[in-house]
Amino acid sequence: MAGREHTKGWERFTRELGDNITRVRESKGLSQEHVAFAAGLSRHTYQRLEKGLKSPDTPTNPTLYTLLAVCRVLGVHLEDILPSYSGSIFTPAKEMGVVFNMDPLPLEPRPGHDIYGKRFR
Repeated sequence: MAGREHTKGWERFTRELGDNITRVRESKGLSQEHVAFAAGLSRHTYQRLEKGLKSPDTPTNPTLYTLLAVCRVLGVHLEDILPSYSGSIFTPAKEMGVVFNMDPLPLEPRPGHDIYGKRFR
């Protein structure tokens, strides 16, 4: 996806997330297969989540739905598995070459949109 370069901070975050999930799963005596099946994931997808890697050189990026499904199976809240990380996990916009123009543009409704009960053509 354009503009979504993975930073070292994101890699650390996803690995720690995976470590936290592994720790909770093992403390409850559950297998990876059990958690994956109960959460509606393939075993391979779940294993990648615990490793924090989508492929050997790409960190994982699980959806909120996936994380909540895993939490439901493990019987924990999302905040129980999320890493407490204060570093930057995002690439600063200036490093991506993004320039923000702060001049306000006039707001004009697009044809067919309804704004405050008025239909624009």
